[in-house]
Amino acid sequence: MNPFLAVAFGLLPDLVRLIAGDKAGIFADKVSGAVKSATNTGDEKAAQAKVDADPALKAQLQKQLADMALEETKEQNRAEEAKRQSDFEVLREQLAEAGRAREYNLNSFREELKSTQDARAFYNEMAKTGGAFSWVNPALSLVITLGFMALIFRLMSPDMDLQNNQVFNIALGAFATAFATVIGFHFGSSVGSKEKDNVNRVIMSEQAARRTESSAGQPTEGAFPGSYQSETPGPISSAGLFERKAPAVMRDLIRDFNFTAEQTAGILGNIGHECDGFRQFQERGQVAPKGGWGWCQWTGPRRRAFETWASEHGYSPSSDEANYGFLKSELNSSEKAAREALRKASSVEDATRIFMDKFERPGSPQLARRVTWANRALRSFRGGV
Repeated sequence: MNPFLAVAFGLLPDLVRLIAGDKAGIFADKVSGAVKSATNTGDEKAAQAKVDADPALKAQLQKQLADMALEETKEQNRAEEAKRQSDFEVLREQLAEAGRAREYNLNSFREELKSTQDARAFYNEMAKTGGAFSWVNPALSLVITLGFMALIFRLMSPDMDLQNNQVFNIALGAFATAFATVIGFHFGSSVGSKEKDNVNRVIMSEQAARRTESSAGQPTEGAFPGSYQSETPGPISSAGLFERKAPAVMRDLIRDFNFTAEQTAGILGNIGHECDGFRQFQERGQVAPKGGWGWCQWTGPRRRAFETWASEHGYSPSSDEANYGFLKSELNSSEKAAREALRKASSVEDATRIFMDKFERPGSPQLARRVTWANRALRSFRGGV
């Protein structure tokens, strides 16, 4: 411990708590510097002696330390509030992702169920009309059923060599699948029953998630992070698409630009916010070719430059190769100033703000949400998902 801190603790014991909460040690250095400056000595024993011998100096130093303690208390409270807000935003986004996954699975099951019901209705109509094709479905079902049973009967034969009869195994698998489809079509299936149970669980889970979200309170800046939502979201694991992709992108940025983990997290925080965690490529509310596109929501001339770059390199504009490649190209050319400014960042918050101001230059900053995405990226990069 810095010996000058003992002098400060004797004047203002509450400093112990504040310095304990100062993980970076910055406040401790400020307190030590204030004692040195007030006593005009570099020796802690001489400093203590001066404070004890001069009541005016003691009172002045006490007041100075009290003012510093008040400012540090405010700063630590702000930091704690920012951390709580960040944790809440992460929880809210995870709940939102889980909700989108449940909605996707529910819609998929509804479409599958509707397809089966439409097919049944079609063949029922054919059967009622009594046309020539009305016998196609039952005849095909009968052929598949008899074929499957014949293969099962052949399988029971003692002279059947399954290990060296690949054709038979393939045929058996194909008929087994077709037979299961026939049974499911005509009589329903255990899979369908299971899916209905899954849908019921999905609905109950959705209601529980909403109750949890509402009980958690409301964030100070509105909805969950991300400017846009996916137009066609796919199945989502609990970890989330962003947590799966962000570490790889960060490793590439560190390799190509020698950024720190905090600096690359600042880039990913902006990307996560702009494209909703790699889900929304076309800007919501805009019709292509208008609006933003891609990881960074390149707009106007930058969008046209991106599309030209992707075409020249043979990449789809929605591919990771095109988006990372053009990001790298800009950081090495037209956006070099943003790259060099980012190198000065020493924290995730600074990196996020610098990349937002210098590279993204958004109309609606929403910095807190970008920082939330950046912290998510850094946690997943360090294996904290």
